[in-house]
Amino acid sequence: MMRAVKVAVIIILPIAILFGLGLLLSRPSNDDVQEPASISRGETKSDNGGGDVTVMADFVERSGKLVFNVYIDTHTVDLSYFNPRGQVSLEGNDGAMVAPERAESSGSGHHLEFTLYFPKVEGSVRLVVRDLAGVPRREIIWPR
Repeated sequence: MMRAVKVAVIIILPIAILFGLGLLLSRPSNDDVQEPASISRGETKSDNGGGDVTVMADFVERSGKLVFNVYIDTHTVDLSYFNPRGQVSLEGNDGAMVAPERAESSGSGHHLEFTLYFPKVEGSVRLVVRDLAGVPRREIIWPR
């Protein structure tokens, strides 16, 4: 009987310890918790790909700001000249153009990714990209 208890302890105790460690390690730390977006505005949208360049974007509303993730892709055009702060704006229902408050970018050459932060606008959200690959104006619209 005593031998059966010892065997049970030798087998069950390590399993219980490993299970407990697994639970502890699987919990997210506070560093991994991101601020939730208050409103998600839907799927990634794209322009029509004029000038052999495609612009795709998605956005969320976070802390009263509109945060856009923008991707520009091409295989024929050099995008190194592109300036998101100068060439991308947000247009509200009243037609007023709003420049991004902040831009974070990466990539070069034929593939660009950047995040733009805009103040909140009322009504539909219209992201406007100007003077890219011979196309004077591109629009990506999220109707409200």
